[in-house]
Amino acid sequence: MARRVFLFVCAVFLMQLLVFAQGTGPTLNVLDQNAWRTITSQRNYLPIQLDLLLLRANASMLDDPSFMKYFILLNQCGSPPRDQMNAARSLNSEFDYPGMASFYKSKAADVAKVPPDTFTITMAEPYGGGGHYLLGEWDPARKAFPFVDAYNKPTTIKFDNVQPGGDRGCAQRFLGGIVRDPLPVYRVLFPEQKFTELQMPEDVARQYTLRHGDFRNRHVTAIVEVQVLPDPPQITKKDPRSGDKTSYVTFHGKMNKVTIITDDSFQQVLGAVYP
Repeated sequence: MARRVFLFVCAVFLMQLLVFAQGTGPTLNVLDQNAWRTITSQRNYLPIQLDLLLLRANASMLDDPSFMKYFILLNQCGSPPRDQMNAARSLNSEFDYPGMASFYKSKAADVAKVPPDTFTITMAEPYGGGGHYLLGEWDPARKAFPFVDAYNKPTTIKFDNVQPGGDRGCAQRFLGGIVRDPLPVYRVLFPEQKFTELQMPEDVARQYTLRHGDFRNRHVTAIVEVQVLPDPPQITKKDPRSGDKTSYVTFHGKMNKVTIITDDSFQQVLGAVYP
């Protein structure tokens, strides 16, 4: 009899623990530099970086429930999968969400300072399946390869803006069914720079041609480093009658560097065209 009473008491105690655990809500992780390194290890992190720079400039973004819920999910990046799942579930909980929103609003200013104001992005033209630029025949007088088009005609490559895609990396898989309105769409504008050739030492150029052959195989891409300026971003929306609730955000920036690399698995640095 005593054994049965003991087991009953243990069962009641365990049930109370379970109820208490369920009532405590999700683990509230806060994005830090370690989590940021996890985010930037993925290919398309630029929209996330611009989201946080936008929040740095305009804290009222968190008044939008969709952006707030996305921001909460973003803070779970780098945390254990169970924490991410629990946080996502709690966003639709009338018990958990108000406290979560209050907590993350208090952390927003610090989280917005985590990403730097510079980014690098790969730029290319769609001459091939993955997009790339082409180098023409070596010009011994200029010690340079001209940029050419698909018909081996001299061309000019130019950069004046960046428009990243909309994927939100580690937070993306939880957005459906939770974030109802579209997240911001970005453009970063900077003064136009044009380039017609890539200069390099002749011995390096010779080795490059031996490996890659003629212009049809001289595929290169550009790694562009851009600094986002602290000027307030411009936020516009379409006519509400259109049904488009997207915020279109324009940042202003400046280009710091353009490096040309081979468009292959080696990604060999061939030289810089800017500065």
